[in-house]
Amino acid sequence: MNPSDRPAVIGHPILEDNVDANEAQREEKSEISLKYGARHVILLFVPVCLCMLVVIVTMNTVDYYSVKDVYLLYTPFHSDTTDVGTIVWESVANSVILLGVVIVMTVLLIVLYKLRCYRVIHGWLILSSLFMLFFFTFTYLREVFMAYNVPLDYITSSLIMWNLGIVGMICIHWKGPLLLQQAYLILMSALMALIFIKYLPDWTAWTVLAVISLWDLVAVLCPHGPLRILVETAQERDEPIFPALIYSSTVIYSIFLGKRSNSLTRVSVANNTQEQAFSGETVVAFSNTRPILVVDHHPDADTQIVSSRLAKQANVSGRLCQTDFRPHSSPSTSAAEMEDEEERGVKLGLGDFIFYSVLVGKASTYGDWNTTVACLVAVLIQELLANTGATFNVKYGAGHVIQIFIPVALCMTFVAIVMNTVTHYRVQNIPYTPFHTETDEVKVIVYENVLNTLIILSVVVLLTCCLVALYKFRFYRVIYAWVIGAGLVILFFLLFTFINCILDAIQFPLDVITGIFLLWNLAGLGMVVIYWHGPLRVQQGYLIVMSALLALFFIKYLPKWTTWILLVVISLWDLVAVLHPRGPLRVLVELSRERNEPIIPALVYSSTLSLNSAITENSNFETLRSQDLPSTSSEEKKEKEKRAKMLEEEEEFEDDGIKLGLGDFIFYSLLVGKSCDHDDNLTVVACIICILIGLSLTLVILAIRKHALPALPISIFFGVIANFSTAYMISPMATALASRQLFV
Repeated sequence: MNPSDRPAVIGHPILEDNVDANEAQREEKSEISLKYGARHVILLFVPVCLCMLVVIVTMNTVDYYSVKDVYLLYTPFHSDTTDVGTIVWESVANSVILLGVVIVMTVLLIVLYKLRCYRVIHGWLILSSLFMLFFFTFTYLREVFMAYNVPLDYITSSLIMWNLGIVGMICIHWKGPLLLQQAYLILMSALMALIFIKYLPDWTAWTVLAVISLWDLVAVLCPHGPLRILVETAQERDEPIFPALIYSSTVIYSIFLGKRSNSLTRVSVANNTQEQAFSGETVVAFSNTRPILVVDHHPDADTQIVSSRLAKQANVSGRLCQTDFRPHSSPSTSAAEMEDEEERGVKLGLGDFIFYSVLVGKASTYGDWNTTVACLVAVLIQELLANTGATFNVKYGAGHVIQIFIPVALCMTFVAIVMNTVTHYRVQNIPYTPFHTETDEVKVIVYENVLNTLIILSVVVLLTCCLVALYKFRFYRVIYAWVIGAGLVILFFLLFTFINCILDAIQFPLDVITGIFLLWNLAGLGMVVIYWHGPLRVQQGYLIVMSALLALFFIKYLPKWTTWILLVVISLWDLVAVLHPRGPLRVLVELSRERNEPIIPALVYSSTLSLNSAITENSNFETLRSQDLPSTSSEEKKEKEKRAKMLEEEEEFEDDGIKLGLGDFIFYSLLVGKSCDHDDNLTVVACIICILIGLSLTLVILAIRKHALPALPISIFFGVIANFSTAYMISPMATALASRQLFV
């Protein structure tokens, strides 16, 4: 139902204003979800990667950090022996001692912060920074210059060290450009990681990594954990955590303080008299307690006007609160926006940088790039998972990325397992294409498969245009009959074939009556959940199963090379259909937005509340709207506000989340299923990983462009390259090397 058709809104100005305010809030929330979700996760990925790459390159080019000659004072046990028992107890003992030092220093820091001994803490951190930025940096530069045979005199090196160290101290402990501060924090983390790698015994380093990870869990998640106490105390006092301990992806706090003080002074001067506040010199409209619009006509003002989105909210708030509006002082918009930016930013402790780099650096000492890259990728995946749901912004960014990754990976894995266990789908009986001659001539194969692909593409284009035309002219019943008919075929016929093949493969006896009863329940439940109402997880599960069944159907009944050509051509069609101004899929999405209607069910996988649940909630809202209102004005007002809140929640659930077409699931799984023909698990895994990487890049571009994008081209392109390169180059080479007992 369109918002304009809701009688509850017409004739009730308060509820109408509430609905407008809710729309503005949802618009802001959607923008924040993309901007501050994936963007800030990426802003952490880049520095973490840079820090680890610095350590990797150093460990592979500078021999100084690989030589074990001296050990830390905290690791007294370092016998030169090959006895496993001795190595184990020495590593554990060293790790326990080092962990004890970390715990004591952390608790001491918390006690000083609790007692507000800020000067002692800052003195401690400044001395540590001095030591790292001068002594460690000097050692590092000396060894790098020696490794690359770069001559350098003492005067020049002293000038370089002085400039590097002093600029770093100023940027970290006072103020300076954000990127420069971040670069120094990355450098300090890399230097500390290199020190640990050099001065820790080999197995002690690995044990320390495991022990520190467990300690990090306790320190952060335990109700009385020291790091949790530090964060909670900082939040209670509304104070930042010390700049030398935290890497932030947002504005540097010292600059924020300097600008905010100037802004506060300016606003207080402008607010001295009531006449100035109403004369157009400074107008501030409030939503809750945060200024959302500031217009200052002075040429030297901080902010002339903010974005149109904030202006829209200010207009709504002005209508809601115009009866009791009073001007009062508040920080300027620049300060408020910077404070918002500071709160929304994702922060990562420098200790995380250090130990990530220690892990990757130790892995690189084995001289195996596969091990190093595997550790690097594992750290980045862990970082993505760790930041999921940490804050509101990340929750609606990275959280929804994970909620798309999981079903895609499940669908592809399901198809790969079936292709490797059920022979029915590997045997091609009669392809459903007109050209499928059994020949080895390359020209004939290319000619026939290109023709088959063009025919299939024409059918896809025709059906897509027909669907868009029906939607444009509002033939909803025809569309629903079409979609439900397709669902019946998939959930009854294809599901029956699949269950029959699975039971034959595992040799499980099942009588006809039980089979019919089982199929009826599975298919009937699927039809109800997808096209009417049901739990979100069950609906998503059925959509994944439907995609996998269609992928298996195409794998069985399409010729081999027709499938590969079709994947490439469909990806190009996806680009045209979504990005072209008159592309059918783009027209469909734009029409859906204009009419404020969800896209047709069973065509889209959503990471949030399903369409059917939203429709049910809408019907409940209609029922409540038709009831008589209470007699008292206060109760009537509360009832209207309650209805507006229900309306907001209903539309909010439907709007949030990332949506992925079921066709994308199908063709991803089709590619993975065809890669199983090589009987090489390495090829299958490579295809799955490359498809997920392509999907990640697509979501990154989506976060930047904020427009609908085709999900097939990048993933299919990467997947096809991974399939042929792994099957015909990497895997044979690895097999040949292994047969000769050569390991790279």
